[in-house]
Amino acid sequence: MNEGGAKRRLAAILAADVAGYTSLMEQDTDATVAAWQSARANVIDPAIGAHSGRIVKHTGDGFLAEFTTVQDAVRCAIAMQGELAASPLDFRLGINLGDIVDDGEDIHGEGVNIAARLEGLAEPGGICVSGGVHEQVRNQIAAVFEDMGEQRVKHVSAPVRVYRLALDGRATQKPRRLQPGQNEPQGNGSNKNLARDLKLGGVMTIFTAPGLVVLGWFVDEMQAMLGVSALVVFVGIGLFVAAKFIERWYGPPFPR
Repeated sequence: MNEGGAKRRLAAILAADVAGYTSLMEQDTDATVAAWQSARANVIDPAIGAHSGRIVKHTGDGFLAEFTTVQDAVRCAIAMQGELAASPLDFRLGINLGDIVDDGEDIHGEGVNIAARLEGLAEPGGICVSGGVHEQVRNQIAAVFEDMGEQRVKHVSAPVRVYRLALDGRATQKPRRLQPGQNEPQGNGSNKNLARDLKLGGVMTIFTAPGLVVLGWFVDEMQAMLGVSALVVFVGIGLFVAAKFIERWYGPPFPR
């Protein structure tokens, strides 16, 4: 017991917020508020109650909840994200197991701060947990945890081990929604192949037109001098050398 009646204890903390909430409010305040109220009444409050948790406070676009056990916190997060998949709002959830200070009205401390930072690392529709949470639940909950390594987070001196939670081998976040006029990004491999093909195409474009003129004259001269058979061999060697030159400087034209 600390001075002033504040209590220090170990707790499982879940921090949540709505991704892009400010932008959503600017676009349609009434619809965003209605969606948030619906999510809270139909999904969030019932799920937290069913998993022996309590909401400590609301943060405008999110909330902070406390659970008796880490297992309850993670199961609650999984259940919420499953039901919130149908919501127009994308929630991000972060879960930490750590020391907190309870003053009777609010909870404070590094354990709370880390939970909030984990929430910030989660993708829309996703869940991130700390290494301590992962250690407690990895053999007790049927889920896949993807190691994100140690992360530096604001106002925490030591790096925090972070895991992204996935279900059935698939990340819990919803597919990213494209905005009007926005194209789906391609992977690095596709970009490299495209760049290579553009380079090769540029070389072929530069040399094709004048090359055909010169080649026509050259073939006529060589045919007269060497005969058809020798000419075929000569041209074949030339094409082989040219192909090797292009591959050497611009890479193979087709993926291997």
